[in-house]
Amino acid sequence: MLSFLIRRSLALMLAATLASVGAGLCSVLLIAQINAALTSDAESRAGIAWLFAAVAVALMLSRMSSVVLFERLG
Repeated sequence: MLSFLIRRSLALMLAATLASVGAGLCSVLLIAQINAALTSDAESRAGIAWLFAAVAVALMLSRMSSVVLFERLG
């Protein structure tokens, strides 16, 4: 089955895999941001909040794109 998928749509499989890896990296970054926010002082939390929001949006977009691409594989 895997060889069939690779032959039929190699580009789609690579894009889906890269989007899935991106979602995993964003998940790790999100946990790191939570840890940084818990251990930081009040002055630096505003900057951390914007970075947290950016990583959360990136996670959402990469997760959505990986799910859509894997669904297109069939």
